[in-house]
Amino acid sequence: MEEPRTSADEVLVETLRLGVCGTDREIVEGIHVEPPPAREELILGHELLSRVREAPAGSPFEASSLPA
Repeated sequence: MEEPRTSADEVLVETLRLGVCGTDREIVEGIHVEPPPAREELILGHELLSRVREAPAGSPFEASSLPA
């Protein structure tokens, strides 16, 4: 995947840990085969622990200063 680009009102997060759930297994088995609107792919692992890399000014989020 390419490095994501964010809009002025979006938060960019870096994934630290990722979990696989029943929906992910169903995607692999071909039960869920349609990507979200305006996307061409399905990405597994939507249950995750992440940290904020970029956040818009005035949002309730701020970039983490934790080391990589």
